Amino acid sequence: MTHRHRHVISILLAALLMLLSLDLHATSHAETERENSDAQTTFNPTHYEGKVLYAIFWASWCLTCKETLHWATALQNRHQEEGLQVVIISLDNVPGQAEALLKKESISLPLFHDHYRQLSAKYRLFGMPSAIVFDRSGAMRYRHGTINQARHPSFEKDIVKMLRTP
Repeated sequence: MTHRHRHVISILLAALLMLLSLDLHATSHAETERENSDAQTTFNPTHYEGKVLYAIFWASWCLTCKETLHWATALQNRHQEEGLQVVIISLDNVPGQAEALLKKESISLPLFHDHYRQLSAKYRLFGMPSAIVFDRSGAMRYRHGTINQARHPSFEKDIVKMLRTP
């Protein structure tokens, strides 16, 4: 076998290995995408009809998100009897990261996943963490970007305003 033949064979083998790895990645991505789309169909603001829904988008690696999750838990406790429901939507890519943080921080708000940012893109969110306030019929009323301690009082006013609207 000549040097040229060996070179061609090595290129073909490298190409074959690359195609096989792409196929495995595509299968893995498709399976993950299917799992994510299943989670997507679970979050639907109209499932909370009759309640004011506060949906917070966050990630376990975000330092201000942890503070916001504690604030959201207190917010839920303060206004639950008035019809508030807080849910949290994780943008974490690694399965189990969100759950681990919630367990460590003793946060028990309903959790959804948005691994591929489909929901955050749909609602045109900006900043981290961000949130959306839905009225009692499931319509989006407010978009809260970059939630932090300084903005908690004004965001809570928006929520209370929606709670007082029949």
